[in-house]
Order: sequence, then C-alpha cells, then structure tokens
Amino acid sequence: MTSSSMQEQPTVLSTPSAQLTADSSGAEDMVRAEKLRILGEMASGIIHDVNNMLGAILGRAQLIRLKSDVDEIKRHVEQIEMIALQGGETVKRLQEFSRVGQRAEAQPTELNLVVADALEVTRHRWETQAQGKGIFYTVETKLCEDAIVNAVRSELVDAVANLIFNALDAMPSGGPLLFETQCLGDRCTLTVADEGIGISQEQMSHVFSPFYTTKGTKGTGLGLAVVYGVVTRHGGDVNVESVPGRGSRFTIRLARSQRPVSAANPPISVKEDGSRRVLLVDDDATILDVIGEALREVGHDVRTCDSGAAAIVAMEEAYYDVLITDLGMPGVSGWDVAKRARQIDPPLPVVVISGWGAQITNEQLKASGVEKLLAKPFRLEQIRQAITSMPRRRAG
Repeated sequence: MTSSSMQEQPTVLSTPSAQLTADSSGAEDMVRAEKLRILGEMASGIIHDVNNMLGAILGRAQLIRLKSDVDEIKRHVEQIEMIALQGGETVKRLQEFSRVGQRAEAQPTELNLVVADALEVTRHRWETQAQGKGIFYTVETKLCEDAIVNAVRSELVDAVANLIFNALDAMPSGGPLLFETQCLGDRCTLTVADEGIGISQEQMSHVFSPFYTTKGTKGTGLGLAVVYGVVTRHGGDVNVESVPGRGSRFTIRLARSQRPVSAANPPISVKEDGSRRVLLVDDDATILDVIGEALREVGHDVRTCDSGAAAIVAMEEAYYDVLITDLGMPGVSGWDVAKRARQIDPPLPVVVISGWGAQITNEQLKASGVEKLLAKPFRLEQIRQAITSMPRRRAG
C-alpha cells in the first residue's frame, strides 16, 4: 500500500448520519426513510420463508454432489451450492441492516481478532475462488495489541467482512488489502484499505445508503449499509477516504473498552463414536426429507416428525440421543417441543434449526434448554457435526 495513494486530495465522508445527510434535501431524507421502512417490512415478512427455500436447495445440491461420481455434474452442483449460500448471505444482510430481532450483549472485544475472523469467513472469496481464476490478493496487517472495544463481536465481524467484499469488488484483477488497528486516547480504530477503482465524489454521498450500488446486477446495495448500521449501533462512526483510480480507506472508530477481554473457554473435543438415534422435527416436508436422508447416509438412525405434537408423542414412546427441531411450526412450536423434552427426558440434547436464526438470543436458547442453534441455510456437514459433537447416550 503506497502512502501516495491517499495524498491526491481524497474525497472524504464521515458518519454519523447527521453528517451523512448534511447536504441532502428534505425530499432525499424522506426517500431514505421510506427505503428503510420498506426494508424492515420486507425482512420481517420474507426472511423465514426464503431461508427455508434456500436450505432445501442447498441440501439437495449437497446430496447430489455427494452421491455423484461425474465431475461435470459435481461442478454444476457446486455452483448451485455457492449461489444458495450467497442468497443466504443477502438475507443475512437484510436481517442485520433492518435490525430484525434482538442483539446480543456487548463484551470487551479485540479488534485484531475481529480482523482475523473476518479474513477467515471471507477466505473462500479472496483466496480459494480468486486463485482458482488466476487472481491473487495480498493481505497486510498493522495491528495494535491493545485495541479493545465494547462490542458484539459477531456484528463487527460481519461489518469487516462486508468491507472486505467491497474491497475485492473494487480490485477485480487482484491487489493488496491492508488492515490496521490503532488506539489513541479513549478511541480505537480499525481500517480496511484497498488500491482499487476508488469512489467518485458523486458516489461518495450515497455509499452507505441501502439499495445503492454501482455494481449493476452483481450488487445488492446492502453491504456498506450493513457496515453503517453496525457501527452506528455501537455508538461509533465510519470514515471513508478515496481517490478515484487509487483506492479507498474505510476507518471504523469506536470507544475504547476499559474492561479486559474475558478468557475464552477451551473447546471441548468429542470423539466420533458411531451413529446416533436422532429425532428430527420440521413441518417443511422438503427440509425434513433432505436432512433425514443426509443423516441416514452416514449411518444415523433417524425418526422424522412433521409437527411438534407428533414429536412429543415420539419422545414419550422411544429414547433418542439427540433431538433436532425446527422452531417456526404451527400449533406446537419448536420452543414447546424443547421445553417438553426437558420434562420427558431432561438430559436429551436439543438442537434447533430456524430460518429466524439472527433473531434468537442466547438467553432464549438457555431458557429452553437448547444446546445449539443452526440458522438456515446451513451446510449438511454442520448438522452432522452438531450431532456427532453430542455424546452417545445409554438407554435407561
């Protein structure tokens, strides 16, 4: 990253929103407010159904890939999987930006770990996929050891991941990515910089607006809107410097934490020890068939139920190693099934799957005795890992 890149009178934009809209007319503010209202209604109305459909598509595609020996079929199916996962990411952005659901509690968070997590979750784009096309990105880090802020770590990871995707789109032929964390006084900053196409002065005033994109059909216009939403909810601001043809620098600034980061619990390693007796519950027949077939393929003994009421009867009739239940079912919900499981068989591990994953808090899960949440759409490997992470139980 050359120092001269940002010295040619860069266009600068800073948030919060009062500055973002300072030059806007009243009519433009009304349009932005209306877009946000529509976005919230869309998110609350379609997220669950879309995630269910994407989950079914992803599951079927993975089953076809696992069972096929034809390389060309596998290649086409992998593309279907990728598209389904990208669709899930778009829905996640809708959830995040419109703030559907409750937020987790902010905790002291190391910005350096946020950078590491964001790089890992986007690695398939900037490394695997890119190198497969002969495109190469380099990653440079300049990290400050005591850059700690109070934040919901997963939300900041989402924000930085979106900045990474934005930088990759700005450098379609490859190039350098710079990540820098700093602390000065009571504030900490996290910067993501690229040497891409840059942002024009005309575009600069719209970069954080929902649905605004310069990428045509390839963009949703939600990535930078998510960044803006996450940062402002944390009481921070985001600054953008850019020179067209030279690149852009996005700098997130947050209050420095006065509390130390809590020591993480060491991961628990559970040895794979054979099949499990699984009770699988979902009112969506497609999802039920896909997951059931995938689990039987690897040797699990699976009983399926298409309603919460049927699942309760099944628990009263037989013994299981793990219960997997959807949440959004008519009549007897997944929450009801989980609570009834605590009465019938208190030690029974419960895994919930849901298209409303981003709305569910850890407090809700603990109150219902739930071991794990899988948000749709998910890979079949994830649910298999969730099952085998549960110790095999003995009847009686």
